[in-house]
Amino acid sequence: MKYLAKICIAGLAALSLAACSHVAQYTGEDFVAFRSGSYSVSETSGSIKVPVIAYPQNGNPNTTVSFKVVEGSAKAGTNFSVEPASGVLTFAGDSTQYITVNVKNQAGLYTGDLSFGIEITSTTNDYTFNHYNAVKFNIKDEDHPLINYFGSYTTSYCMGYWGDNYSGHTIELAAWEGDVNSFSISNLEPYLGGNGFKGPVKGVLNAEKTVITVAAGQATGYNGVNYYGFDAPNPEDAESSEADIIINIQEDGSLFIPNAWGAASSSGWYEILLGGVTYKKN
Repeated sequence: MKYLAKICIAGLAALSLAACSHVAQYTGEDFVAFRSGSYSVSETSGSIKVPVIAYPQNGNPNTTVSFKVVEGSAKAGTNFSVEPASGVLTFAGDSTQYITVNVKNQAGLYTGDLSFGIEITSTTNDYTFNHYNAVKFNIKDEDHPLINYFGSYTTSYCMGYWGDNYSGHTIELAAWEGDVNSFSISNLEPYLGGNGFKGPVKGVLNAEKTVITVAAGQATGYNGVNYYGFDAPNPEDAESSEADIIINIQEDGSLFIPNAWGAASSSGWYEILLGGVTYKKN
């Protein structure tokens, strides 16, 4: 068994970005730009209006903007369409025009998330488009076979081996890219998760859809520290501290972790959670 000594994250800095302004200062040139560089929408979203803004610095409010669609995994005509179909926006004294993206819902067909882009290609009247001149679209597939399990789950009682109370701890289940029988599980261990190291890890669902198995040794994201399970609810009763983490799906949809689990490196444990914890979907 691994040595049950607790390690703190010595000197873990609360990293913060220095205060800065992301507002670019433009002087002396007329320009156009997208308001946002990316959109993530559901396949059921219907029509989304994407604003394009004209900034007439020199007093000329008129310009014509051309744009093009850059297909990716999402294909025009199959997964979406764009208006105006001509790919041209005309600004005649107004500051905002819109590109309308019509997302096509392929209900019952699982394709995975799809993406494409839109780029400004030209303007008239000496307007520039050097900044925010492209936008990326991600279309989220709502037909994933495990979608009913996705979301956040919170426990009302969770205790650490050294006495810390983690009641209110929340884990997140989402799709694991490329495997429709597995979950992406984030924030599985609250101590490291509370310091910003949430994984995620891969949890494999069994054929009966009753058990999720998180293979031992998956990374937490912090300095060689990995997730491990025990083969008993109390670490002191366990024969193995390098077991897989087992998550049982209950009949009411809640998640139950029967045995202890935690995060450790070769030096020792950062935290161990006692087994017998129930997480209910929020």
